[in-house]
Amino acid sequence: MSGLAGVFHLDGRPVERSRLEAMAAALAHRGPDGTRLQCFGPVGLGHLALDTTPESVDEIQPWSDENGDVWVVLAGRLDNRKELHELATANGLTPRNPTDVELVLRSYQVLGLDFAERLLGDFALLIWDARERRLIGARDIVAERPFYYAHAGGSFFVASEMHALLTQPEVARDPNENMVAQHLADRVVSTEETLCRAILRLPPAHILIASADGVRTKRFWAPDPQRELHYRDDDEYAEHFREIFEGAVHCRLRSHHPVAVDLSGGLDSSSIVSMIGDMQSTGLVRPEHVEYLSLVFRGESCDESRWIEAVEKRWSIQSSKMPPTSFDRTRCREQVAFYHGLPDYPNGTMSDDLRHLARELGCRVRLTGLGGDEWLAGSPRHTTDYLRKLQLIRLTRQLRADATSLGTSQLNLLRRSLAPLVPAPIRAVRRRLLARNQVPPWLGPALRRRAYLEPRRHPETGRTRYRNHAQADIARLLTNGFAIHRAEMEERASAGSGLELREPLNDRRIIEFGLALPEEQRWRGPMRKLILRRAMAGLLPEEVLARTDKAEFSCVFIDALLAADPDLFLSPRCAQAGWLDTGRVAHMYGQFRELAHRDRKAEIPHLWHLWKVLGIEIWYQVEYNGVSGAGI
Repeated sequence: MSGLAGVFHLDGRPVERSRLEAMAAALAHRGPDGTRLQCFGPVGLGHLALDTTPESVDEIQPWSDENGDVWVVLAGRLDNRKELHELATANGLTPRNPTDVELVLRSYQVLGLDFAERLLGDFALLIWDARERRLIGARDIVAERPFYYAHAGGSFFVASEMHALLTQPEVARDPNENMVAQHLADRVVSTEETLCRAILRLPPAHILIASADGVRTKRFWAPDPQRELHYRDDDEYAEHFREIFEGAVHCRLRSHHPVAVDLSGGLDSSSIVSMIGDMQSTGLVRPEHVEYLSLVFRGESCDESRWIEAVEKRWSIQSSKMPPTSFDRTRCREQVAFYHGLPDYPNGTMSDDLRHLARELGCRVRLTGLGGDEWLAGSPRHTTDYLRKLQLIRLTRQLRADATSLGTSQLNLLRRSLAPLVPAPIRAVRRRLLARNQVPPWLGPALRRRAYLEPRRHPETGRTRYRNHAQADIARLLTNGFAIHRAEMEERASAGSGLELREPLNDRRIIEFGLALPEEQRWRGPMRKLILRRAMAGLLPEEVLARTDKAEFSCVFIDALLAADPDLFLSPRCAQAGWLDTGRVAHMYGQFRELAHRDRKAEIPHLWHLWKVLGIEIWYQVEYNGVSGAGI
């Protein structure tokens, strides 16, 4: 996880060390292995260390070149170290030591502003180039590492967490009503804005350049929209994927402490555990290097003990099992007060005790199965592609299979398939009309008038022509506002427990491979993640390999909402700011309580929306209404 902080006075005045000290104090939980701060003229850089790799033990950050002209701070991990070492050596800049931060420095010296595209791994970083008088930031392609910044009062500030920026007097705390509306409407479309109007996030796969001329950003990576893999049969696709998948898992096991690995019983986490088991059987990974952790939900429909036990039996392992962490009102309020942001979601806090156990077992790294749904599961837009090509027999078969697996009618799916084929000008008018009519009724009239809920695309995204509708639908996840927000929340929760989060299925090589696959390798008939199933045949237990369902965690949202103070919904204080329609929220909450008490296992609408209301209300009370949180 580690952490970084930076200050740059654009007018050239010297940076006061106390500014860095204030940000570092706010980020202290990210630096159990020490904090180093350094100021040089108008720039100050700080690094908070959590040593998770053998090489990181010897890192000294901030780190500079031989002349002190270029300084680097890195929060992250590089996975193509050999390639970067060869690049530097071929250009007469042989790395002086094996650390990742030295490889970043040499890559920048060789490639200049094009350096970030060559970095493979999870990272957020800062580079001060004294010769060019510019501060450069970069963030990995799927937001695995956070990067927040503010440009205020002639100064530029960067930190790994938003609340650290609020230690600077120039950074105002004014709420960003656009983001408030997006969260309440469950339409988080912005990739840059935060709940604080003065603070922005650097979007994934972007670099940032701050200089006396101002601050600008640009995208350094995007998938090739026309690339498509062509192999002779399913086996060749599976063989190629398995090779990439093994590499993605293996590089994320690079740690000088034991690694905690989630085992949920789902296809994704079970595949990671099985790949590790296969590497252990060949001696590539030491058995004592890995600790397996599982959540069990006894008596709930989301309990996956059956499949967890099947994986344990297959690889002769034993996972540490714990029940989900219960919702805690006090903890919820403390998170808002500390981070100055939304509280963790219940399906995140349910793993709190499991994360703490990982630390007790000596782990500093946690591997999860996140990413499989995004890049390998496929898109319902495949029926649009069949329709566009007039492949009517395949269309008919897929509509029948999709209707069964998605729980809807074939007619409804056919309508959805037709929608993207409507001419673009008509679609644009339709989007505007629907956006006006689909603003949720629980938003206050004042917020509806002031906020902006329409998606704003990056220029690169708007110009991109993908080879088919399914591929374009999947690629949009790379610029999806909520996906970025969710990744930051998950990383924040792990960092708060002293763990570095790593996600093999979010490896760039897997993303590029997944987007280049023919759709039939992702989703064929009723079977999704076909490529993963074929690649893991012989390693995964048959009952896991054949699973077509997924665990659904409504129960933890129900429990959390029932445990919350009803006044948060019946008389929300943020209604005074015009953000909520109190009557409609109270009606929605009343329906929820009636249904939840009648049948807790029934499908209950608006769970997610009510949690968003709760999160925004607590945030508003703590940040802007002077509430200490005792009643929350």
